[in-house]
Amino acid sequence: MKFTPAFLSAGALSGLNASWSFMLGSILAWGVIGPLTVWTGVATGQPVDAEKYPGYMYYMSVSSADPVNSPSPRYWMLWPGVMVMLVYSFAEIFWSMPTFYRGFRSACTRLFGLKPISQRPSGPLKDEELDDPAPPHEQVKTWQWAGGLLLSSTATLAVGKFYFDMNVGVGLVALFLAFIFSFIGVQSSGTTDFNPVATIAKASQLVTGGITRGQGMDIKKAQNTNLLAGAIAAQAASHSVDMVGDLKTGHLLGASPVSQFWAQVAGCFLGIWQAVGLFILFASAYPCITDSSIECTSFGMPGMVAWKSVTEAVTRPELPIPPSSAKTAIALGIAAGVTVPIKHLLVPEEYRSWVPNWSGIGLGFVVPQAYYPIAMVIGAHIAHYWEAKSLSSWEIWGYSLSAGLIAGEGIGGMLIAILVIFGVDGQALGTGLGCPRVRFSMASLKENRVVIASLFLPQGTVYYDDDRSGSAVDDVELPQNVSKATPLNAAKAAQRLGLSFSIVDDLTKASMAKLQVLLSTDEYSKQSATPIASPVEDKTNPFSAFTSPRLGPQQGVKPLPSRLPALNAAVSTVLPSLAPLQPLTAEAAAPKRKPSRRMSRSATRSSTMRRSSSVVRPTPHLGFLNAPHYTPWQIEASSHGNTGLLNAVNSVGDVIQRKLWVGIIDSPTDDFSEDLRVDLELKYESEYNSLPVWITDSEFAGCYDGYCHQVLWPTLHYAVPDAPKTRLNLYDSKSFEAYTAVNRKFAEAIISTYQEGDIIMVNDYHLMLLPQLIRERIPNATIGFFLHVTFPSSEIFRCLAARQHLLRGMLGADLIAFQTYNHMRHFRQTVHRILSLEAVPKGIQLENSFVDVQALPMGIDLASLYQKRKDPEVAQWVAVLRQRYAGVKLIVGRDKLDEVQGVRQKVQAFETLLERHPEYRGKVVLIQVALSTTSENQSVAADALSTAISRINSRFSSLSYTPVVLLHTTELNFSQYLGLLTVADAFIVTSLREGMALRTHEFIECQEERKRPLILSEFTGSYSFSGFRSCFVVNPYDAIQTASAMAAALSISDEEAATRWNDLHKHVISQTAQAFVTSFLTRTVRAHAEHTQKPVQKIPVLPPLTGDSEVVQEFKAAKKRLILIGVENTLVQHDPKTTRDLDFSLLDSVLEVVRKLSEDERNVVYLLSSRPVSGALEKIVDGLPNVGIVAEDGCYLKAKPNKGEKTEFVNLVSNVSMQWKKPCVNLLKYYTERTPGSFIEERGASVRWRYWPGNPDDSELGWARRQAAEAQNHIWDSFGEKFGLRIVPATRSFLVLPQSASRQNAVELILRPEGPPTPETINSPTALTPSPSGETPFDFVFAIGNEERLLSRVNSVPNSVTVTTNLKNSNAKWRLEQKNVLEQLDNLAKA
Repeated sequence: MKFTPAFLSAGALSGLNASWSFMLGSILAWGVIGPLTVWTGVATGQPVDAEKYPGYMYYMSVSSADPVNSPSPRYWMLWPGVMVMLVYSFAEIFWSMPTFYRGFRSACTRLFGLKPISQRPSGPLKDEELDDPAPPHEQVKTWQWAGGLLLSSTATLAVGKFYFDMNVGVGLVALFLAFIFSFIGVQSSGTTDFNPVATIAKASQLVTGGITRGQGMDIKKAQNTNLLAGAIAAQAASHSVDMVGDLKTGHLLGASPVSQFWAQVAGCFLGIWQAVGLFILFASAYPCITDSSIECTSFGMPGMVAWKSVTEAVTRPELPIPPSSAKTAIALGIAAGVTVPIKHLLVPEEYRSWVPNWSGIGLGFVVPQAYYPIAMVIGAHIAHYWEAKSLSSWEIWGYSLSAGLIAGEGIGGMLIAILVIFGVDGQALGTGLGCPRVRFSMASLKENRVVIASLFLPQGTVYYDDDRSGSAVDDVELPQNVSKATPLNAAKAAQRLGLSFSIVDDLTKASMAKLQVLLSTDEYSKQSATPIASPVEDKTNPFSAFTSPRLGPQQGVKPLPSRLPALNAAVSTVLPSLAPLQPLTAEAAAPKRKPSRRMSRSATRSSTMRRSSSVVRPTPHLGFLNAPHYTPWQIEASSHGNTGLLNAVNSVGDVIQRKLWVGIIDSPTDDFSEDLRVDLELKYESEYNSLPVWITDSEFAGCYDGYCHQVLWPTLHYAVPDAPKTRLNLYDSKSFEAYTAVNRKFAEAIISTYQEGDIIMVNDYHLMLLPQLIRERIPNATIGFFLHVTFPSSEIFRCLAARQHLLRGMLGADLIAFQTYNHMRHFRQTVHRILSLEAVPKGIQLENSFVDVQALPMGIDLASLYQKRKDPEVAQWVAVLRQRYAGVKLIVGRDKLDEVQGVRQKVQAFETLLERHPEYRGKVVLIQVALSTTSENQSVAADALSTAISRINSRFSSLSYTPVVLLHTTELNFSQYLGLLTVADAFIVTSLREGMALRTHEFIECQEERKRPLILSEFTGSYSFSGFRSCFVVNPYDAIQTASAMAAALSISDEEAATRWNDLHKHVISQTAQAFVTSFLTRTVRAHAEHTQKPVQKIPVLPPLTGDSEVVQEFKAAKKRLILIGVENTLVQHDPKTTRDLDFSLLDSVLEVVRKLSEDERNVVYLLSSRPVSGALEKIVDGLPNVGIVAEDGCYLKAKPNKGEKTEFVNLVSNVSMQWKKPCVNLLKYYTERTPGSFIEERGASVRWRYWPGNPDDSELGWARRQAAEAQNHIWDSFGEKFGLRIVPATRSFLVLPQSASRQNAVELILRPEGPPTPETINSPTALTPSPSGETPFDFVFAIGNEERLLSRVNSVPNSVTVTTNLKNSNAKWRLEQKNVLEQLDNLAKA
């Protein structure tokens, strides 16, 4: 329900029929049909927040990656709504055709110079003639309106053609549609008082979408044309409705038509500038109007996302309407059209108001906000009863009041927009009706800079050296359109020459040389009259190799465009991988000059491989930036940067308008001069928004090749390295020192450029120390950390010698995000076990702050992939591959050449397939695309893989069949790879451990037409999501089971394959790159705002609570006050040894002060204690009968009794099983026997183990802490998850209690309007449910203690005062030393 005066007034003016029709349409669409579409799988939504609201979906988005096969309910509803409104409006117009005909005939008569009707000889008028009631001198002359129509149409066509490149024919069609649809706008607004501008625009877009598809327009031009056509139709309808309304008003008032005409002309002219100003105003206030990536939360009407989504849909090659939606639209359209003649022919005049208005019903389909029809129905009923009560009063006041409310809401919207721009609107400064909460809009990302820290920059520095002294371009250098490897072209060329040729041959130098000789002969020239249709330019390799970036010259690098001459295009289209054609003589085989090569970091960590100083030429300051022709230094895309991250960030480029990439360049830098570094920094900053981090080559080798890839990478993937294989071990201090040095240099670089408000995004395991290093220097920085790879169980991670350093480094972030929930859970358990910190489902509780831990899986940029798939080059390669492998099934895989990727296991399983299924021999080929990795890791995997492939090919190959084809990513471009994915009959991933296998997402989207299956390892993070359970799951260690899955995937029926693909596709389109980036950044900012605590020095000391104190004044003014007082470390100094002393009690002076507070009838006093009910608290109850008590940290609660009554403790965790307590106590007895001085406190619903009550400086404290950590791990493994427990570490003890128990939860029950549960009400269903509205009967709340979560919660209550006695960072409003607590409470009691 939403109070909207405009729609209340619209309902009052429209009447009951239109309002209830609108309501009926909304109920039918969103209460019946919408849920059915979701239930049957016809439509799908997007996850809201899998961590905070698991299982909840959002269905109101218009956008969808695949609007035809997987539409959102709102997009699905759009077309039935459009159809109903079009059909019903045209049916009504048709029924009124005589009137329209007479008007049209009259206009044409006057247009062609005939005399006006009023000037004709007197006599009776014919039926088809319309009399103009205005005298001739007040009528609008033909030249005036016809000239204006011609002028506006010409201007529209001219602007469309010369400014938007819109075809004139399409423009004329748009103008004709504008004329036709204007009648719909007039008719619909006349019956419902709602102008369906958006619906009219979408109908126009649908028509012009068919025109642009038929003309074969470029997609961008088609979309621009489509948007413009929709805008023309929408604006024509809007202006028609407005002007007809003006004319009706003027007619009622007796105004002159010609005066109104010129007034409208003047108004339109002024409105042009006013409209621009209003657009700028609202677009500045609400960026979602022009930015589809921002969800409109400030108002409910559809924003630009609807225009964008419909435009993308209607310009698709196929019909953009889901089939089921189209059928529903046709059925409802027929019903709407039939209703008109039935109403006019069969329904008596007095009952026609009961016939539903289909324009209103259609409106209910296209407007998903239910509060609009509700408001209209309420307004219609108010007007109906008002008219019935006093018609004259309604006519005098009703219309004026309705019009004023409509205009007032519009003016109010303008004022709110102005307040939003100045940052003083209700969302910024308002309290949300007493419930303030953290709000963060994506608009903030446009205001704040995002600093993205990743080991490698997206762009690398490239050095080209051809041993020449001048800058002239040599003729033998390779041209820009020559790529280093296009094996599929080579295969095609060989096929045309009649050679027996396989893709494997493409990869050998011998066959390439043979091809070069053959291609230089006349025989091939004659056959090449029509060159093979293949790409003429190699795309930048998109496969981000996880390698040591020390590429050998054999891999080749695309030369600089500025140094390239032209070459015969026919040659390059035949074989882009070859040099200019010439006979391959001995002299020709050796190039005259060395080809340009990339001087990048060596593939080995040996210092002997480092580039000598002579390679770097002296470079003057800023010299190469201005070099007109040639310079040895350039910057181009790096093959080692995190491509997935780069694509994700670029996909939301409109949202993240200010960003800074921080990383190292992928070239050795020891020999870079200072001037060169300055030049590079300027170029990176000005052109790429990047900041290079300068590290030495030895630091790089120790950090990247050493610690990252020989220690961290294997450990994180459950492959604990051993010293004999890696020459390193988990205790290697030298490589960790290099790792630390690199992280420190990153921190220094970020700190040096840090700006207030920056959002720092730290990526992956290379920089695990970085968050804490930044936090130490910038305590208030907003930092998020995302781990792109897996995180192992604590048993694996604990093997690392630097485990504590790494964990504490990560905990410097506000948010730590992982790919899957399992990785997140492993991290929480590891932190709890190794650092003895409290781990709760939401994150990690530190001493002075809280760190959110969430699962935020990455996705792919679907829109970008869709455009790349439409590249003609992809279709060319699809045709080549289908011809090359006609009659053969293809299994495709793409993996890093690393042991954990399971490539060897995949090949062995394929061998098992050929052994156990001989029918597939010669009929199936495994094409494995390999990404190189570090030399040490790659050598082991490559040797084993090479042996396996050689064995299989020797056993099963023939002259025309090679079962296994191995391609490196340097040997094919992205278009070729997409071609492989498109023709594949199955895609297989057999990783032994992996985070998100995003390559499977690419395969699924490339299979939109064929819908072939996916074979996926159960050890990938992707498989942990339910959407991926429709794949063929395999255990890569089981070759027989994997082979069986391959056979099943190859023999699957088309129907089952389509069903599986649809499930996979729905998950892929809901897990996008855009969703990842926006979710990560918004949650980072939200976590920082929620959990950042003020330094204790900045928290003011609570002033004496005397008469002139502000706190006392609020206290006195309140009618009902809640006073929450902590016992331990607040009323008394906590001493763990006294907890076993049953004679312990509060001092009489303490009891007296609390008693004074409780005697005031306006005060409700509660003591909050961690002590058990039996013992000390029983004595307190006897001494303070009017005080409520929370015991055992929220497990038990005794409500404040009413006067003359007595209450008992109630168990707040009675619904939790306590079967864990006895075995937990027995386990702790084992550790108590081995830890001197320790003891167990067994309580009613919790257990506390105090492992060291002695001197904190005692040397045996270290042993006690290790025992405590072991005991916590043991308890958690045995009972934690099974019984839903949480373990709360303290300084020298830890507490085990149910997860649902806490002081904060107990106070939530106290704050309820109905109060806390009592023994009489504890068994009611809502006894333990907090107030959903957040309402409270208290108008003043005073809380003092050291429970940070409780103090933060109380801060959100209006008129609250929070005081911390912890003397650490806190969100409390005041601080106070424990020794002064009693005095201040006494002052409060006296007040």
